[in-house]
Amino acid sequence: MKIIYEGWDPEDKQPVRGALEGLDRAQTQAADLVTVQLQHGQPVTLKQNPTALKGSNVRVGACAWDGAYVLSAYLDAQPPGAFAGLRVVELGAGMGLVGLVLARLGAAVYLTDKPAMTVHARVNAAKNKLLAAIQPAPAAAGSAAAVGGAQQQQQQQQQQQQALLCPAPGSVTVAGLDWEDAAAAAATAASITAHGPIDLIQLEQQQLPEGYRSSHIELYEVRLGQ
Repeated sequence: MKIIYEGWDPEDKQPVRGALEGLDRAQTQAADLVTVQLQHGQPVTLKQNPTALKGSNVRVGACAWDGAYVLSAYLDAQPPGAFAGLRVVELGAGMGLVGLVLARLGAAVYLTDKPAMTVHARVNAAKNKLLAAIQPAPAAAGSAAAVGGAQQQQQQQQQQQQALLCPAPGSVTVAGLDWEDAAAAAATAASITAHGPIDLIQLEQQQLPEGYRSSHIELYEVRLGQ
């Protein structure tokens, strides 16, 4: 796997472009565009928001973090077809890198994050032409006579939402899923699982064992596969 980064150097006032075969956070997080070239699928390109990296808060949704590249490289190194047709949920997807890689490898993917954060995953899914299309369900025969106009419109919207939450293999659905809102999270989870069991769930490990916690964790050195 190879990483191509593109951005703008504010000091030299010129575009910057380069390639990495290992991780370099200074380059990947400062880039406006990052393209991950896969062994077993088409490339994945991320549109990032590096200006949001300024300040003291953790900017989890502004860019792809090192762990996403490591996991993406691992998934890409598996035998071709290993994830074809699997139903995958990514919790806290952020930029959506891992889920988009899995979609390139043939999985049907749900990218979920807090509703306010899903804009990043949605932009990148659309940029890579992986966003599942909304397919409005046809109205049942006689439904116009059975329900009023407002009720029928609401019913159609619910049907469209249900269709949206069922991506085909090789595509992704983006959905807001905030575990701090138990009722809304349960409704979204129910919509996802209504179409069948989930084969793989990917999430960020936020609670690390004592002794491994720090503001910035550098526990590994990795070189990505060719």
